[in-house]
Amino acid sequence: CEERKNRRERYEQAGMCGKCGKHAPITLNRLKWCEICYLKNLAGLHLGQPSRWQELKNLFATQSICPYSGIQLILGQNVSVDHIVPRSSGGADEICNLQFVYLSGSFDVNGMKGTMNHSEFVAAIKQINDFISKG
Repeated sequence: CEERKNRRERYEQAGMCGKCGKHAPITLNRLKWCEICYLKNLAGLHLGQPSRWQELKNLFATQSICPYSGIQLILGQNVSVDHIVPRSSGGADEICNLQFVYLSGSFDVNGMKGTMNHSEFVAAIKQINDFISKG
């Protein structure tokens, strides 16, 4: 709707969340988001229901370091949501199967992991590290 589009543009020009008009510290794909709207978007994508955003907030509160790179994660800046057991291997869209991983520019942990599950990816990282250490 045109009215909603105009409202979003006004909010974003004022540095506020394009969805709700609150303070927006997160800019993603040129869109401004408040933390709650950002998490609602992720919950809709990965849990099937935006109303489950609090579960992602709680997950991030307990896991704000990438389990693979050890890099400190900053919500809305350098994170991606990863399925521990990929969907392609039957992994569920449930909070117990999700983790936050590092994403920055071309360094995309989730993309590198691809269709591997957690243990397969850890084994691949170990193989690469062993190879580099020998060389």
